[in-house]
Amino acid sequence: MPAALCDPHEQEAAWRLALDHFHGREINLREHFATVTDWLLIGPFASDATLSAHHTVFPPEQSLDLRAECDGMNGKVRWQEHHQSGPNASVDFKKVFQPTEHVCAYALCFVTSIEQEAQLRFASNDAGKVWLGGKLVHDYPHEGSTFLDRDIVPVRLPKGATPLLLKVTNNLGNWGFVLRFTDKQGRPLRNLKFGLSPG
Repeated sequence: MPAALCDPHEQEAAWRLALDHFHGREINLREHFATVTDWLLIGPFASDATLSAHHTVFPPEQSLDLRAECDGMNGKVRWQEHHQSGPNASVDFKKVFQPTEHVCAYALCFVTSIEQEAQLRFASNDAGKVWLGGKLVHDYPHEGSTFLDRDIVPVRLPKGATPLLLKVTNNLGNWGFVLRFTDKQGRPLRNLKFGLSPG
């Protein structure tokens, strides 16, 4: 049994999820697993069949100017808000950008926390990078699928608002990511706030 499900509160939440499924009610995976689905997005930028864009430094990696406009794959691109109110736990770039193959894009939000240890749990389709507070904390340079908690990265969250920047490079097919923060037992950190500005 996963360690998180040994917690009575998580056991209760799992039972509620199972009952909702049994009774045919909508299951809100986003809320249950506390995944982050509101982001600033920018892209697409050009890549190729070798996922070359994963290793290419585009303007969002150089400066987090939220008013900036830069050259994308099909002309000028700028940061745009993405809000997801549905039950899905992941963010689907195919619903936001065109084209969707041999491309990359960035996602940005600000996480407000007390100073604490955490686990950043992330999966990307395909290659992905994660920067926390300007520091690269995760680099997955391969093709892959987006499923919950594929990659687990221990991090220390500082007090206050910290930028969280993602880069996801796609080859073919599905394109997106899923991300959440948990404690060491895999329980969602419910004391975090996520916003689209540092204030």
